[in-house]
Amino acid sequence: MGMSSSGGGSSAMRDPNVTPIIDVMLVLLIIFMVVTPLTQLGHDVELPESAANVQQDTTPDPNQLVLDINEAGEVTINKQNVSWEELPLKIRDIFETRSDKTIFLRAAAGLKYGDVIAVLDVARGNGVVRVGIVPLDPFAGAGGGGSP
Repeated sequence: MGMSSSGGGSSAMRDPNVTPIIDVMLVLLIIFMVVTPLTQLGHDVELPESAANVQQDTTPDPNQLVLDINEAGEVTINKQNVSWEELPLKIRDIFETRSDKTIFLRAAAGLKYGDVIAVLDVARGNGVVRVGIVPLDPFAGAGGGGSP
């Protein structure tokens, strides 16, 4: 029953057979090498150009729509005042005939997050597909280090 180190009779093999263990490990390694690239998901992101590479254009594109929200919560579309009541109708009227369903949003820094989201919800519910966020001063953070 027990193994004895003394001679006599058949002795049990002292070294374990590692070949099956190595085979299993190699198969697992191959499986992980094949599966890992398939599990990596990516998202398409359109990054803006840095301010150092962009020449400041003094004439804005007339086809772009900029929705501004000031500190008091007043909304303007391309510098034309719009009341909260007529905002959904105005946005719907503008985007019914447009093929480019993009609007740019510029909001004051002191606004509550919920107020900005409410305007975005109204815009998305009335035909806007893409929303671009515009900083108050696009060239203020050109250094990349944030505000001083």
